[in-house]
Amino acid sequence: MTIAPTSLRIVGREFEVKMLDEYEGQVGGVDHPSCTINIKSGQQKLLEADTILHEAVHVLDEIFQLSLTERHVYCLTGGIIALLRDNPELVKYLQDVIVTGK
Repeated sequence: MTIAPTSLRIVGREFEVKMLDEYEGQVGGVDHPSCTINIKSGQQKLLEADTILHEAVHVLDEIFQLSLTERHVYCLTGGIIALLRDNPELVKYLQDVIVTGK
């Protein structure tokens, strides 16, 4: 079984990813001052991945001061997940290019 990352580097900033058994009324959130992404554990894996990406988009929004709404983040995240799921060759291509730089 694939395990969620314990940290993410987002535009040069290191964010710890914490899996929490209890998370009041939410499935995820970002604590910007402590550079922590909190994720409610026990989600179905695809939903967990969606939540992690969703929170990473919130971090990008904050860093780049995009002023995205929650709906924007929700739609972008869902769209990116769908794009990657529907195009596994794109995932491989991106991974190869990002890792090798070629």
